[in-house]
Amino acid sequence: MGAELFVLCAVCGAGGYDVSGNLLCDEQQDGFAGWYGRGGWTGLQAQKPACCCAGRGPGGTGGGMFMNGMRKAQSEDVRFVYERMCDLEERVFDWQVFEPLYLEQLKDETMDSLIFEVDGKRAGYAAVRYGTYLHHCVRTAELIELNVDETRRDQGIGQAFFEEIVRLAKEKGCAELALATNQKRKRAHRFYEKNGMKATHFTYTKNI
Repeated sequence: MGAELFVLCAVCGAGGYDVSGNLLCDEQQDGFAGWYGRGGWTGLQAQKPACCCAGRGPGGTGGGMFMNGMRKAQSEDVRFVYERMCDLEERVFDWQVFEPLYLEQLKDETMDSLIFEVDGKRAGYAAVRYGTYLHHCVRTAELIELNVDETRRDQGIGQAFFEEIVRLAKEKGCAELALATNQKRKRAHRFYEKNGMKATHFTYTKNI
């Protein structure tokens, strides 16, 4: 299996190369490049690459290969996100309640709803909120949700997604990443600890 280069636009979220090796996005200003091959994912910064904007994209007609990486979630992603959240919480949410909540969340300027794609197909979803907590005295990115499709796990996708989220948080001026995870998700605990996160707080919830 050969390696393939992908580049993501930090503005529009599109990315990839066409068969001629030209970048494909509408508003390329700065991006993230990485390689996926037998060795897994690695990342590097791609500083303001030239963009042809001529092929791949919503409704595009160019000869694009496929997109790998992170983009902003859209309204048409709602069914995939719904499935990911039901899987995460191991319950079936009320669709009539969930859909408008998701669409409203997309309008929230304090957060990003994110999709990770592999071979042009949705593979994972995450939501990140940005804010300043006075008791932390720094700008913080809070990873609210992160879930990879069960059929795409153990392929390095979660790691690649997490690294992209960290990069995005830094671009947003955040100095730390925080999250809360269910006590029973032992595998998730190991993943976050492997990535340098420490369990420092308890989270309490109450139905009101």
